[in-house]
Amino acid sequence: MTRPAPAFLPAPRRLRLVRWRLTALFTLTSAAALVLLGLLVIRTEGASVERDGHDRRLRRADTARALVYYDRNDVIALDGFRTDPVLEGPPQLFVVQGVDRRTAAIVLTGADTGLGLDEEAVRSIAVAATRDEDRPTERTVRTASGTVDLLAEPFYDAAGDRPAGAVVVAAGADAGRSAQRRLVVLVLSGIAGLTVVLAAAGYWLSGISLRPAEAALRRQERFLAEVAHDLRTPIAALATITAAARLPGAEQQRLQASATLLTGRLARTIDDLLTRAQLSAGTWPLRRLPTRVDLLVEQICDETAATWPQAQITGTGDALVADLDPTLIARAIGNLVDNAVRHHGPGRARVVVASEPGRITVTDDGPGMPTPDADAQPDGSARPDGGRPDGTAGQSGGGLGLAIAEAVATAHGGALTVGPGPNGGTVVELRYAQA
Repeated sequence: MTRPAPAFLPAPRRLRLVRWRLTALFTLTSAAALVLLGLLVIRTEGASVERDGHDRRLRRADTARALVYYDRNDVIALDGFRTDPVLEGPPQLFVVQGVDRRTAAIVLTGADTGLGLDEEAVRSIAVAATRDEDRPTERTVRTASGTVDLLAEPFYDAAGDRPAGAVVVAAGADAGRSAQRRLVVLVLSGIAGLTVVLAAAGYWLSGISLRPAEAALRRQERFLAEVAHDLRTPIAALATITAAARLPGAEQQRLQASATLLTGRLARTIDDLLTRAQLSAGTWPLRRLPTRVDLLVEQICDETAATWPQAQITGTGDALVADLDPTLIARAIGNLVDNAVRHHGPGRARVVVASEPGRITVTDDGPGMPTPDADAQPDGSARPDGGRPDGTAGQSGGGLGLAIAEAVATAHGGALTVGPGPNGGTVVELRYAQA
């Protein structure tokens, strides 16, 4: 049984899907951490409340035991309770005399705190405390008023040999449990709110993280469109020439010359593609040598002027030496000058190539840009259409030439920017890092 092929998703949609997945992963991880932290807080706070309640009951029981004494006739005396606030509640205090249920009796009861305790429950825990002298006896009972926590400790007879009864301390547990429930609700609400905030933050952060990938994808798509056009145009022209060559009376020599030019253009385009691919992959063997930039600019201007005799191409700049890869810089300048002449429009093109420390500027007097940043890239890099207002540069290969120049500038630690000239036209600036 063959598996159906997965549905193809466009790259932008895949990036959006990655963004949502990153957001979900970040949110789930953060929520899990918050839940664990919340459980720790709830458990710690619950244990603290329970421990505080136990300690308070134990202190009151110890105080009450200390107040129990016997007179000369070995009769239990409870006079000390009249002057001590131990009888004031909560927690409520009981003094039970006797060690079995038949004889045990409550001889003293503290201020009523509304617990609704049954006397049998008090006597029962008191008798149990006289039989377990090693540690306080504790119980939890249900009454009509709610849940009550009991703690009992024995007191001894006049000789101090054996238990004679016990003091019992009772405290309502519902207040503490209500506070615990309120804490749980508060913690869960906080976790829910923080999870929403973290989800929004994760979505924002994932968007920032993927922004370079989205920009690279857009540049790549534009570049591929430029490459497709640069290859399609000469191939279509070659097809036309081939078809024309079959016609009777065709000018074979002229057609062969045109085919040779188109073939050379195709070869240069493919060479540029390979160069850009190597630069992008970091596999181009960059050889930075001390280079007379002014002489290199002059040489490129002369070569381009020979190719475009109808254009006026001028190189300016004082003697300047910089550590550059002369092959790459020459190719970048040649592409920029070629673009400027090719997309100038009617009339004689005037192009000036100026070399200055750290930058090479190509200025033309063509149509220029409509506004300073009509189609500027977010990072200030070259426009995909070559900086022309009518898009002709992009439609005729200017984008590929700019892409090569931009890759060369990046390889030299600089950048390529395109902008309008001060008196019209377009200014392309190739900046490079000076060693």
